Amino acid sequence: MRDRDREAVSSATEVVWLATPTNPLMQVVDIAEIAEIAHEYGALCTVDNTFATPYLQRPLELGADIVAHSLTKYLGGHSDVVGGALVTDDEGLDEQLGFYQNSVGATPDPFACFLVLRGTKTLPIRMDRHSGNARDLAAWLDDHQSLTLLIWLGRTIRHLMPSTLWIEVPTRLVRNGRGTNCSKYWSKTERLSSKMSSPGQLPTMF
Repeated sequence: MRDRDREAVSSATEVVWLATPTNPLMQVVDIAEIAEIAHEYGALCTVDNTFATPYLQRPLELGADIVAHSLTKYLGGHSDVVGGALVTDDEGLDEQLGFYQNSVGATPDPFACFLVLRGTKTLPIRMDRHSGNARDLAAWLDDHQSLTLLIWLGRTIRHLMPSTLWIEVPTRLVRNGRGTNCSKYWSKTERLSSKMSSPGQLPTMF
């Protein structure tokens, strides 16, 4: 992967954007490796960390320059706030981002900030429960005869059809090797749920 990743970057590249785990297939990217390649070419490395949250993965500690979060999802966690965040530990970048945020008026209202802060107070508890629920659900679905595809990023990604293939997820990429809490499944014989997105929120959409 390293050679292919390097081929995608050139001296004209200013920013390398990546999301890990990806949505919806939960593919994992080696942040440290991509950040190193980006920096070799003088580019910034920006990581969308929405699905992992800071509780499970901290891209800045792995070499990323900027981390993006959808506060609407796991950080807010209660289906009652819309927002986003860019995080950096570089003072120069912080000043630039702050200037543009103020210039275009991309500032959340005080109550939205309150709701996000409230959500972060229970983030560890919720992520532990999300992860445990996904693990148990994946284990239950693993041998289901109607299952055509199971994606669970705990330790492995398993493709059941057309052949059985195990791909080990590098445990150093996520806190304690646990990964994000995501299980998805499809059935050949029946439609179990609609294709709707509600990650990190309270309700399950059917």
